[in-house]
Amino acid sequence: MRLPVNDPGVASERTAFAWIRTGVVFAMLGGLMLTVAVRNDRWDLGITSASVSVMCGCIVGGRGIAAYASRRRDQWCVSDVRTALVVTVSTLIAACTALVILALAYD
Repeated sequence: MRLPVNDPGVASERTAFAWIRTGVVFAMLGGLMLTVAVRNDRWDLGITSASVSVMCGCIVGGRGIAAYASRRRDQWCVSDVRTALVVTVSTLIAACTALVILALAYD
């Protein structure tokens, strides 16, 4: 579905920054998981979970930057089901990783 850009403000910039903020939050979640794992002497689990979370954050932030760049280039708003799926899967992976960290760290 393509909608014409009728954007007198900076909505596309706000959307791109929101995607980037979401990616940063994933990275912060990775740091939090690493901290919890290290405090419970689970370095291997902490490094793995932090890496997964940071990777998910990079994917989400990258998709946001790509969506913003394509919108500025085309001047059309295109709904992208794949991007929504990427964000959903990344959120699910990060949440499951955090759950595993908490379950194993506090057993």
